[in-house]
Amino acid sequence: MPFEFPDQPWRGTTYWDWTLTPVKDAGGRVDRLVLSRMDTTERVLREQAIQKALTYAESIVDTIPEPLLILDSNQRVKTANHAFYKMFKVSIEETKDRLLYDIGNRPWDIPKLRELLEEVIPKNSHVKDFEVEHVFPNIGRKTVLLNASRFQQDAADMILLAIDDITQFKKAEEIRLENERLISANKARSEFLSIMSHELRTPLTSVIGYSILLREQELGKLNKKQEFYVDSVLANGKHLLSLINSLLDLAKMEAGKLELVVENVSVPEIISDSLNLIKEKARIQHIVLKKDLDPALNVIEADRQKFKQILFNLLSNALKFSKEEGGIIKVSAKKEGGMAKISVSDTGIGIREEDIPRLFRKFEQLDSGITRKYGGTGLGLAITKQLVELHGGNITVESRYGEGSTFTFSLPIAR
Repeated sequence: MPFEFPDQPWRGTTYWDWTLTPVKDAGGRVDRLVLSRMDTTERVLREQAIQKALTYAESIVDTIPEPLLILDSNQRVKTANHAFYKMFKVSIEETKDRLLYDIGNRPWDIPKLRELLEEVIPKNSHVKDFEVEHVFPNIGRKTVLLNASRFQQDAADMILLAIDDITQFKKAEEIRLENERLISANKARSEFLSIMSHELRTPLTSVIGYSILLREQELGKLNKKQEFYVDSVLANGKHLLSLINSLLDLAKMEAGKLELVVENVSVPEIISDSLNLIKEKARIQHIVLKKDLDPALNVIEADRQKFKQILFNLLSNALKFSKEEGGIIKVSAKKEGGMAKISVSDTGIGIREEDIPRLFRKFEQLDSGITRKYGGTGLGLAITKQLVELHGGNITVESRYGEGSTFTFSLPIAR
């Protein structure tokens, strides 16, 4: 108990350990009491100083965001910081003075950890970045780095164990490596497509060229059956060349090698030229071609060839998916702020609402029956979208199944 001398205040508080002992006589009765005291001031002040230092140290340790543990030589937990309790979802009561392996529902009963504490630590004062992967009952699978340091306190061996959760880092590293693998595979595929497209296009050009010579009958007359065969070879050769060119464009875009040749381009001129390209086929299919142009929209800065390819792809699709009895294809163009907004609408078979999100995916075709009937590879719209975005624009679609579709793309007027 603390004690102060009223007449000697300079002494301050002293601490006494009092002992009251009964003394019995021969008959076993207590006939006197012996009161003794021992000055314990020095010991108490030392204990208070130690406790104050521990409290201060623990307050500092609690501010460290990584989980920390202090273990004795028997791997019992002497103290842990707030981050440890929070991360591993255990309480102070089920942690302090317990074997590390017995905490909670034994999440730390890990063979590699026992190896670290019982074999590695006794031989080394420090252990750095000892990796442990384990499924913890309360928080799932984690990968942690353990850093341990041996020190002495009151002549006893103690272990400071710092825990660094690197689970997210490991996942990010796995994702990075997987991305590198995918990029490498994608690059290899794009290079393969590019090489194969060139290799296929060279002999195919000869096939088409000789077919044209045969069709012109400069080397001799053809009968009706021969004309049919030559026309079939020529039509299919041109179709195959168109597919190869699409693959080549796709490979260039994916490899980042497709560049724009930007110049001043007349929007009305491009629209008229594109409509002229499909005019004859539209007449045969009983399709009426219309256009609605904003007088305020004239010249934009774009790649002439790519702009025409975008528009031609959309017009070709509108023509391909028109109804058998015919219909209308309309091209509209207007100026909206700094953008040229161009729409291609048709009265064709339309698109189901659930299929619209799949439209611009590469090699994606919405219906096998439609594919067999109308043909195609599913590359046209994917290439169109990339060409629009390469210009810094965007493309959207609206459609009602059975009634028609409207594709709208916007391009910057000035680059």
